[in-house]
Amino acid sequence: MQTRVIRAFGVAALLASSLFAGAGEVGKGEVFPNFTDRDLVTNKQVDLKALRGKAVLIDFWATWCGPCVAELPNVKDAYKKYKDQGFEIVSISLDNDKGKCKSFVEREHMSWLHICDGKGWGAELAKRFGVNAIPQMYVLGRDGKVVARDVRGEALGKAIEEALKTKHVAEVVDDDVEKEAEDMLAKADAERAAGRHAAALAMYDEIGTKYVGRPSAKTANERAREMREDPAIQAAIKKGDAKPEVKSNNEAARWLTLARSMRDSKKPDQAREYYQKIIDKHPDSAEAKTAKAEMEKLGK
Repeated sequence: MQTRVIRAFGVAALLASSLFAGAGEVGKGEVFPNFTDRDLVTNKQVDLKALRGKAVLIDFWATWCGPCVAELPNVKDAYKKYKDQGFEIVSISLDNDKGKCKSFVEREHMSWLHICDGKGWGAELAKRFGVNAIPQMYVLGRDGKVVARDVRGEALGKAIEEALKTKHVAEVVDDDVEKEAEDMLAKADAERAAGRHAAALAMYDEIGTKYVGRPSAKTANERAREMREDPAIQAAIKKGDAKPEVKSNNEAARWLTLARSMRDSKKPDQAREYYQKIIDKHPDSAEAKTAKAEMEKLGK
């Protein structure tokens, strides 16, 4: 029945276009207009503009769409292959049942960003961008411009590789935010230089999750990775830095926030690291009890 709906909708496209006046598809070479919404699974805000600096696949789909589901293994493979190179996916579902869509996403381990307002073909973003057939895909370069449209199979991988080669040109409007990130990065560097490695690592991780897609976040993630791969630094952190660590007013709460950010970013090992820090250094706190419970849910 759903297959007939997809075909029938193509016949009704002209009528739909009149209803969606002012909406329109985005052409190759054009900057994809910004949009914000809530993630279906985490309820965190999804902001397309915040992903500038990454290659992005915008995928209009639905759980009832046969061709969409058939393409899913290829999309999963692409995400697994390119996510660590600066690639992200924003899937926008045209499902009528948000709960069913969420269950499908979790069951299929679709660990990227998802939007679903439960309005089916009347979904706000579908109307805005003139979507009258699915799957409909846009591959965006690091500068936010459309590199390719409606690519599947091998063509999808080639389009993503092309998008990853594009350069991100920072916008003037982002200068204040990037300056804020740079200032925090400088403080993290100072902590590291002073031998307060644990404090520095926590700050690098915070920058990496708070300023996703920005140059400072990339630098912070690289420095955090270097510290985790340095045996001497890891040994110093485990023993306790030689010099007193500068603590925030509520260190346990801050670490709990970081642990959850790592968990939601699909970085379970780093999430466990911060949960364990809370348990070890603040064993009698309410945060420690929460950390134990949430760490158990991560599994092995």
